[in-house]
Amino acid sequence: MPFSQVFHDPLNRTPGDSSINCDAWPMGMIRQPNFSAGTVRNSLRCINANENANGVAQLNAWLQGTNTQGPKKTCSGNVLNGDYWQVAFDTTGTNTNAVQHCVNPSVCSGDPYAFHMTQLKSHLSFPYNVGADNHYAQDSVSKDLLQCSVAVKRQGNSGFTVTVFDPSGAQKGQMVEYLANNGQHFVVNGLQQPLQFTRTATYSASGSGMQFDYMLSPVFSWAGDTKGSSQQIASNGSYCVASTAGEPAYTLDLTCYFPCPSA
Repeated sequence: MPFSQVFHDPLNRTPGDSSINCDAWPMGMIRQPNFSAGTVRNSLRCINANENANGVAQLNAWLQGTNTQGPKKTCSGNVLNGDYWQVAFDTTGTNTNAVQHCVNPSVCSGDPYAFHMTQLKSHLSFPYNVGADNHYAQDSVSKDLLQCSVAVKRQGNSGFTVTVFDPSGAQKGQMVEYLANNGQHFVVNGLQQPLQFTRTATYSASGSGMQFDYMLSPVFSWAGDTKGSSQQIASNGSYCVASTAGEPAYTLDLTCYFPCPSA
């Protein structure tokens, strides 16, 4: 989930929007050297879904010797397991401003939508298990992207207890504040960066009326009722889980999960 929040959701603002895919390069059908820590391989990027599907279809056709687009193979028949070929990008007739990463691969080092594996462990789980799950980093950032959480107890319109937890689930900071008016805020320290909490509206059992800003660069922001593409927390893709179970009237427990860098 921290990966979809950073790489996918900023491009697909509408829940359920499938116009963007996050996919691997080299593609899964292509054999590549085994993972090696300290190298940028097993890379992933968020790309246009139609272009991704067309690319897969063209590659399949080329592998099977049936394609009618682009350069033909100089050999005949299917490409077999163990065969080798080279990949090059033909940008003839294209808007090179739109494919700058193909024209000049060196600019990929600053690509905000590309990320790569840094530690090979196991598949991803939820909540993110920092000790057992694969680790990934943004190509332009040296630190791994992990998952922190924040728990809020809201009592009526104005009473707030906000607690932050690091990727291991350890409590790192807490603030108890009374915010009488919308727009008032305070900061909770204890993580790598401060988390700013803002009251934006009166009490709602849905979790709306609260804004979070984690001071990454750029700042990662969400609201108590923000929804994204990941279905790991709730079936509706919410970043936060709201509950009033076992609480007095007008008291809400809200737990949110958000991306945070490794130490």
